[in-house]
Amino acid sequence: MQIILIKDVPKVGRQFDLKNVADGFALNFLFPKGLAELATKDKIKALEARQAEVAHLHEVSEQALVTAVKKLDGAKITIKAGKASESGSLYKGVNAETIAEALSKIAGAKLSADIFDLAHPIKTIGEHSLTLHTGDVSAECTLVVEAGE
Repeated sequence: MQIILIKDVPKVGRQFDLKNVADGFALNFLFPKGLAELATKDKIKALEARQAEVAHLHEVSEQALVTAVKKLDGAKITIKAGKASESGSLYKGVNAETIAEALSKIAGAKLSADIFDLAHPIKTIGEHSLTLHTGDVSAECTLVVEAGE
């Protein structure tokens, strides 16, 4: 029986996948729990149209991300952190989410923390080198951490 998954089902497939499963499995498990629906010709056409739309949106967002990373190449981003000791150590480190927010403001696009590698929070004031990467595009920018109040 051919079905369209409505939700992710472990060991079967992900949401909106078109799958062939045993009739009993579909009728006794997937349909009653609302995890799948019968794949009719109309539903398959609608699914293909939706998948094409999602692929297009993914491509557009990927292009926007590449443009944002190129825009940040060579940029100098300043972040005001919390209080720091006299030796320049911050009491509270600057984490990846805070850096991603600052980068997003400069780039003009929503960026996530997975476009750069940060092994641990930054705990010192001063300049730090940051490498951004997405797909084939890489960029270097400088992150300036200043003590705040």
